[in-house]
Amino acid sequence: MSHPKIQHYVPRFLLSEFTKGNKKQFYVFDKQNEKSFISNVENVAAEREFYDIESDGSRYSIEEGLSDLEDKTSKIIKMIIRNESLAELTTESKVLLSVFLSIQTTRVRNFRDSLQTTYELLEDKLTRMGADLNNIKNFDIMTEEDIKELSISMVTKSAHNFSPHLLKKGWLLIRTTKEIPFIISDNPVTLDNSLQSEGRGNIGFAVEGVEVYMPISDTLCLYLICPSYVDKLMLYYKKFKRKDFIKKIFFQPRVQMDEEIRRIYHSIIKGSAYDIDKEGVVRQNSLQIINSSRFIFSPINDFKLVKDIIKKNPRYKKGPVPDIN
Repeated sequence: MSHPKIQHYVPRFLLSEFTKGNKKQFYVFDKQNEKSFISNVENVAAEREFYDIESDGSRYSIEEGLSDLEDKTSKIIKMIIRNESLAELTTESKVLLSVFLSIQTTRVRNFRDSLQTTYELLEDKLTRMGADLNNIKNFDIMTEEDIKELSISMVTKSAHNFSPHLLKKGWLLIRTTKEIPFIISDNPVTLDNSLQSEGRGNIGFAVEGVEVYMPISDTLCLYLICPSYVDKLMLYYKKFKRKDFIKKIFFQPRVQMDEEIRRIYHSIIKGSAYDIDKEGVVRQNSLQIINSSRFIFSPINDFKLVKDIIKKNPRYKKGPVPDIN
């Protein structure tokens, strides 16, 4: 097989679950110019030689390794979509999915751009402080190619660093309808945390309260819940105390709490899909929009939510930007 020049940072098998028709087409929204268009999975979330690097006269690539991981993972995700359930997910399959999710967070354009921005902010900060960059120990002046090589090296390490934390979380499959579909972006694995941390960030796979999401089709999304929440949920399921807790972390606060606790508990333990309402879908889709670098992909031509979000906060026209304090 010839080495592909155009390399996707969001797998085509995943994108294809958000298309309509035999042509595998969907609607794309470009946050930068605020316009939508029709495309297919071959022409989006990809760049030329994105995973190829040259060192000492030789060329290296992680493209083949990523393709192999995608091939194995796609079989698991297709099974989940077919069954609309996590019930048949084996330990081995869950490990593989954890590796896939971990790597997906670092293989995207947004991660590489964040590294570049972090370096530029640090360089600017040190320069304004009067530092001589050439004389700072362990600080190397990095080219764009250096950033690319660094980001690729971090992709290969992410599975080892992140997947153990994902395996500890509670795994839930949330479900919507085709009339109110999930969308996906060029940065599909998103993290959220309702707990605030004083003086430091609250987003990270090992941080208490962090929830991880990745839509796998227009009607299904993987939802990984913080272990501390799962422990409390199991306790409340048994005792039915502090029912207001559910209002803070789950999607349907207006229904009877007793029945809702039973449904969530059953879905986590049994692997069955947990149906969410429009409010829950908006929350999930908002995370995709906020965390995307530039492009949103949808089976329907309705991007009102995207437009509303970037109108209210124009900084979301770009992906998450790091800060140097």
